[in-house]
Amino acid sequence: WAGDPPPGSDGWTARLSDPAHATDPAETIPLAHAALGSSGLALQGEHITDPRTGTPVRERRRTWVRADSAAEADAFSTALMVLDDGNTAALASRRPDLKTWITPA
Repeated sequence: WAGDPPPGSDGWTARLSDPAHATDPAETIPLAHAALGSSGLALQGEHITDPRTGTPVRERRRTWVRADSAAEADAFSTALMVLDDGNTAALASRRPDLKTWITPA
């Protein structure tokens, strides 16, 4: 969670990248008065399980969510690893306050 931005800045610099794919371009975003959650396969492998099937998630490499709280950012970043594109779009329409980034597998 990031509070007040540094003086003269829009926010703290957050870099969205995938350590398993270092050659992919990274995105840099300002973060102030918000939290950034991230989930993915790069650091811990296939540790996220789809509760509907009991199988590891493999369709997405990494997700990020900017939210008002760290709890929501963490929960939604993991949920995005499991949700299909249709359910992801439905979530986005119900929660326009969330900002999401997804890297497909």
